[in-house]
Amino acid sequence: MTPPATPNGPAHRRPLGAHGPAVEPLAYGAVKIGRNQGLKLTPFALPSEPAAERFLHDLLDAGVNLIDTAPAYGLSEQRIGSALARRRDEFVLSTKVGEHFHDGRSWFDFTYAGALDSLDRSRQRLQTDVLDLALIHSNGDDAGILDDGAPVDALCEAKRRGWVRQIGLSGKTPEGARRALAWADVIMVPLSLDDTQHLDVVAQAAQQGVGVLV
Repeated sequence: MTPPATPNGPAHRRPLGAHGPAVEPLAYGAVKIGRNQGLKLTPFALPSEPAAERFLHDLLDAGVNLIDTAPAYGLSEQRIGSALARRRDEFVLSTKVGEHFHDGRSWFDFTYAGALDSLDRSRQRLQTDVLDLALIHSNGDDAGILDDGAPVDALCEAKRRGWVRQIGLSGKTPEGARRALAWADVIMVPLSLDDTQHLDVVAQAAQQGVGVLV
């Protein structure tokens, strides 16, 4: 695995939202080092432990300084923690709550207690006391998740406790992303040449100082 080329150095970095850390324009979504089942992706083999470790170090050495993971990404959190704990101050670390993956299957838990427990377990696997960013990992029902409110309250509590610096929503719908702007530091949205339905809410996020991950 070869990390993508990216401009290296602080001159190319930009703040993730009005008050967020400075990050490279190109980040790394770490699903492919931890999970290869039940995904809408071309089939692939997981890298070995040594290969994953080398790749993660190469990413940081190439200048990539935002790594996004999740409990739903299988071995990803554990591998990142094992490989990069000694370099924790060199990168921005993002994970999620809500979706879990074990023994080849995925399931969701959006309860208050479940979200806090998930964050605590993520901190252990990632070998860090403080996460830079925690997002709600939507199952597609953004409105239902936000109407319930429990995972939002849990993220706010985790931020109050100092477990996480920034919080937000990894959603699926423009309306969900728009509603999240009321409380989120960062939103993660699907956006491509073939899917531009989030363009308006991305512009609104920029106006409000909310960071955007694609």
